[in-house]
Amino acid sequence: MLLGSWNASSDGLTGQGSSAQIQFHSRLPDEYVFRVRFVRFDGNNPIALIASRQGRPFAFVLGGHEGTLSGFGVVDSKNYDDNETTRRSPRWIANGIVHTLVVRVRNQFALAYLDGIQHDRVNLELSSLALPAGFHRDNSPPLGVWLGGDQVTIQSAELLELAPTLPTATTAPSESEKSNQ
Repeated sequence: MLLGSWNASSDGLTGQGSSAQIQFHSRLPDEYVFRVRFVRFDGNNPIALIASRQGRPFAFVLGGHEGTLSGFGVVDSKNYDDNETTRRSPRWIANGIVHTLVVRVRNQFALAYLDGIQHDRVNLELSSLALPAGFHRDNSPPLGVWLGGDQVTIQSAELLELAPTLPTATTAPSESEKSNQ
């Protein structure tokens, strides 16, 4: 579902305007990677990926330019500009360049990356994540992209299921160990 102003072209899906969203209503695996490739053409507003854990949507908000704040949308009832994940953006969105924004959701944590460099991490067992107030829509989606107001072309969006984390392997006792028991 598309909310706000969007146009399709051979380059992708271009959105513009405050709070324009793409919503993907699909069933999510327990652990996954949500990856979006995009180009911002003008402005300096943020972009966010909406992800979910156990049916509860949350967002990673990436600051629009150098020195802006980025972080997970709402952590323990604190907005992204005031929670434990808030940081001055070590990387930011440059206009006219293809960027890849990734949110990796595991059972215990969520990680955010920009262009292959880890940007942030939050412990899902210790933190309660939620969407910022301006992101809420009826029946909030499990996945999506939110625009802060600039013209942005979404070139691709991928959902990749991760294999579950396996327990540490143990070896069976050898015959000599069995006889010593």
